[in-house]
Amino acid sequence: MPELSFLRGKSPLIGNALAKRTQICLVLIFTVMAFGQTLDFSYQQRGPYKEGTRIMPSTYSRVDLLAACIDYAEPAANAGMYHAIFYMPEQLNDLHLIVREAKDIRYIYWLDRPQDSAWRPNRANSFDWPTTVIRHLNYRDNHQLVLDDLGAVVRVGEVPQQSERVLPVALYSVQPPQEVDSYSFAFRPDGPARLTFEVFPENSHTAAAPTQVFDHAVADKTQWVRWSATNWKDGWYLMKIGGNALTGNGAEVKQEVYFYHSRKLVQ
Repeated sequence: MPELSFLRGKSPLIGNALAKRTQICLVLIFTVMAFGQTLDFSYQQRGPYKEGTRIMPSTYSRVDLLAACIDYAEPAANAGMYHAIFYMPEQLNDLHLIVREAKDIRYIYWLDRPQDSAWRPNRANSFDWPTTVIRHLNYRDNHQLVLDDLGAVVRVGEVPQQSERVLPVALYSVQPPQEVDSYSFAFRPDGPARLTFEVFPENSHTAAAPTQVFDHAVADKTQWVRWSATNWKDGWYLMKIGGNALTGNGAEVKQEVYFYHSRKLVQ
């Protein structure tokens, strides 16, 4: 805290008045500090969306898709706003944007249910939100939550399904990406499992990438599946998830994620 001192040569009256004003300022400062420490960061309605920390939600599938991210990196910035942008290729109803921690999950930060009726087909759509809550999430493992810790996905339908359709999302703080070269999909199984991931153009049996295999995926670690979209046309693609659990009776894993690839994000 800055050192406080009084100027010499001033009258006691001026000195007392200055001391009183200083005392009031200190009270206000400590009040603001105390208020900041007691802000409620729990998941709740914040204007037109919900945001905050929460308990880990139940998964509705054996392998939970945490995020479908458009790969994009910006220099670190202390931004007052974060932005999510995605391309909607056609009229799709019941869209649900989710932004959440996708790497090392410390706070279980979660944002969803934005009320934005301006999302339109055949163009990029965006959602913006202030980083007020995120900037205060800095008390676990001496780690400040930042944009790079987050992932996002737009689901078609609120509840994840064994076969679901999603739109990948780019997160940024200053300038959105203009083109898309690759994607990263974040998954977590509900228990130890051997998993395989294959990508195909929709209605095609020609693989768009070599099969990616995780011999021992575990529930408390995010598995990242990356796909390079170089030289692939715009359109819907299918990611097939296969494998089996490594505990119990070795139950089969079989899920499908359809996602749309558009080379140009901002048309």
